[in-house]
Amino acid sequence: MVSSGYVKEVKSNGTAVVVFKRESACGGNCASCSGCAALELEAIVVNKIGASRGDYVTVESETKDVLLSAFILYMVPVFIFIAAYLIFEKFGNTAALIAAALCFLLSFVFAKIRGRKIDGNVKITEIIKRR
Repeated sequence: MVSSGYVKEVKSNGTAVVVFKRESACGGNCASCSGCAALELEAIVVNKIGASRGDYVTVESETKDVLLSAFILYMVPVFIFIAAYLIFEKFGNTAALIAAALCFLLSFVFAKIRGRKIDGNVKITEIIKRR
C-alpha cells in the first residue's frame, strides 16, 4: 500500500513520525456530515532515505501486512471472546463472561506485539517535496 504524508518528527533510531490525512467516505467534505472524529493519523516508519521534519514523503508497506494487521486487530479478539465464552460456559454464565472479557482484552496485547513486527516493513520510499 502506498500513502503520502508529512514528516512531523525525525527520531534518532532511524525512524520518523509521519502524519497522514485520513481519507473519508464522504470524499473529504467533512463539514457536510461531521462524521470524522480525527482527520489525521500518525505512524512511526523507517526513514532510510533521510527525510527531514516538514518534508512531504511517500510511504509504502506490503498490502499483505496491512491486511494481516487489520485481521489480527479486528477479528482475532472476536474469535477469542467467543472461544473463551464457549470454553468457560460450563462454569456458569458470569464466569464465562468474565473469562471471555479477560481473554478479549489480552488479545490486544497479542495484537500490539504482532504490530511491532510489521512496523519495520513500513518505509519512507520517496521525498515528494522538501520543506
